[in-house]
Amino acid sequence: MSPTASTASPSRITYGAVLGSPYVARLLGGTLTGRLPNGMAPVAIVLWTLAAGRGIALGGLLSALYGLASALSQPVKGRMMDRYGQSAVHLPAAVLNSSLLIALPLAAPHGGPALATTIVVAAAGLTAPPLEAGLRALWPSVLPDLRLRHAALALDTGTQGLLYIVGPLLVAALSSTYSPATALTITAALGLAGTLVVATAPPSRRWRPAPTTNDTGTAGGNWPARSSPRCSPHWPVSDARSAP
Repeated sequence: MSPTASTASPSRITYGAVLGSPYVARLLGGTLTGRLPNGMAPVAIVLWTLAAGRGIALGGLLSALYGLASALSQPVKGRMMDRYGQSAVHLPAAVLNSSLLIALPLAAPHGGPALATTIVVAAAGLTAPPLEAGLRALWPSVLPDLRLRHAALALDTGTQGLLYIVGPLLVAALSSTYSPATALTITAALGLAGTLVVATAPPSRRWRPAPTTNDTGTAGGNWPARSSPRCSPHWPVSDARSAP
């Protein structure tokens, strides 16, 4: 008889099992589609600037400004979702972001004043929907099983790189076939469509962060970064980026 007792190995978690769970495919697919502007908009802005007769320096500046504005505004939008809910932030942000991207070539068909163009691009970046942080905050309620949740996070992380491969390729194809202005319009449409898919999903509409106690022992108020996502099925969006 073997000196070591045999133990049954746990069943293996597959990506198929994760995607087959309720709402997972919808949330993941909608988030990836809604975040395509992250990889498309900077390239489309550069190509549109060049087509409008402006220099590569201005195009690069506007592209960087869009990404910087989007990144800097994420914590603020995360706090807003903690307070008002995800759909209440996603939908207005997506409408504003898409409208500004579409307005960029419409309002200034020949490039327009550099200052006005810069303001429109910065505003578009500031209003980019915080879909990724929202999705990570949804995983505990959608996938209570910790192993499924870890697999979903791995799948989510692994597919993020596709945004910066597919996005620029799609912009290049649209710009060469049609025009950079058309590429910007389709970028805006994809962002709005993906956000609508996520924001109208039941887990996103009914999501609320679990209240935590502050240093005085009273409930409510702020959600500290030390909050553990394993302690609650609805951890705050502002803490979602530190999720396992």
